[in-house]
Amino acid sequence: MLWLIACLAFSLPAAASPDGDSPPAARTSHEFLPSKHGFHFRNSFTGSPVPEAVRGLGLENLVSVPTRYGKCGGMSAAAADFFLARTPIPPDTKPPVEGTPLFGYITTRQIDSLGRLGSMTGKFMEMMAAPDTSPEATSAASLTAPHIEPLLKRLEQGELIALGLVYVASPAAAKKTEHPSEHPSEQPTDQSTSQATGQTTTKAPPGSPAGPKAAPAPPVRSGALWDNHQVLAFASPGQVERWASQEACAQIRIYDPNFPDNDHVVIFVRKMAQAGNQLPQVFCEQRVGPSRTIRLRGFFPMPYTSRLPPESITSPLVPARERVPASAPGARR
Repeated sequence: MLWLIACLAFSLPAAASPDGDSPPAARTSHEFLPSKHGFHFRNSFTGSPVPEAVRGLGLENLVSVPTRYGKCGGMSAAAADFFLARTPIPPDTKPPVEGTPLFGYITTRQIDSLGRLGSMTGKFMEMMAAPDTSPEATSAASLTAPHIEPLLKRLEQGELIALGLVYVASPAAAKKTEHPSEHPSEQPTDQSTSQATGQTTTKAPPGSPAGPKAAPAPPVRSGALWDNHQVLAFASPGQVERWASQEACAQIRIYDPNFPDNDHVVIFVRKMAQAGNQLPQVFCEQRVGPSRTIRLRGFFPMPYTSRLPPESITSPLVPARERVPASAPGARR
C-alpha cells in the first residue's frame, strides 16, 4: 500500500546503507522461493503510517489516517536484500512494531522503493489516469505492453525485479474506461487495497489464455494512489519463448507480501489483438493459486538496488563471518 505517497517521507534523500554498498555476488533469482525467502507475516501493520519525523505537523488533519496500513514495497525490497545477502529471513510470523530494527529497515526500504523524491509515484499516476484499453489513445494496457519482453529477459537472466501493480483508476479514467470482454475479475481484499466490491472470482488455471468464461466485468473501481501495490518478480521459466510464440502469453512468478508463504502467486499477461496503427496492448491479471484472480489494470518495473541488512537484525540469525554481501545481477536505479 502506498499510503499517502509514503506520507511524503520519500521526498527525503534515501538513507545510506548502514553497512555500506554491497559488491556483486553470484546468486540468481531462480533460487528464490517466497515460502523460504519471503517474510512469513502479512503486509498489515498497525499504528500510524505517518512517519515519526513528520508527526505533529498537521498531516493527520489533511487526510483520514488509517490505523492499519501496508509497506509492500519495503517488504519486497527487504526480502530481496536478505536473499541476496544469503541471510535467513527473520522467522517472525507477525509484523514488527514501530521502534524495532526490522520495522525501521522495512520502512527505509519502503521509502527507497519509490525512487528518489518519490519519482515512481508518477508512474502509478500515469497508469491510473489512463483508460483500461483504448483503440487509439494511450491506455493502461498499452503502457504495460512495452515492459513485458524486456522484463521476461531480465528474469531469465536471474534478476530480481520490483514491480508496481496498478489495481485502480483515477475517478476520471474509471468513468470512460473500456474493458476486455474476457476479463475475470475480483478486487483485492488485502490491507494494501480497499475492501472488495463484490466482483466476480473465476477459476482460471495458470497458463490458460483466458480461463473459463467469466461474468461481464464490472465497472473499473476508482481509487487513490495508495490503493495500488508493489511486489517482487523472481522467475518466468520458458516464458520468453512462449511470449514470442503463437500463444503470445506469459506467466511471471512473484512474491506478494499480501500472501505470505505462498509460492503460487503469478501475474498472467497476454497480447491483445492489434489492428492497424493501434498501440500494442496486453491483458493482465494476478492469480493466487488455481482459483482466485485479481483485476490488474497494468504493471511496470520499479528500481531496486540491493542493500546489506543491518547487523541489528541479522546478528541473531547468522554469524557475521558467514554473511555474504550481495547485489542483484544488473540491479539498476
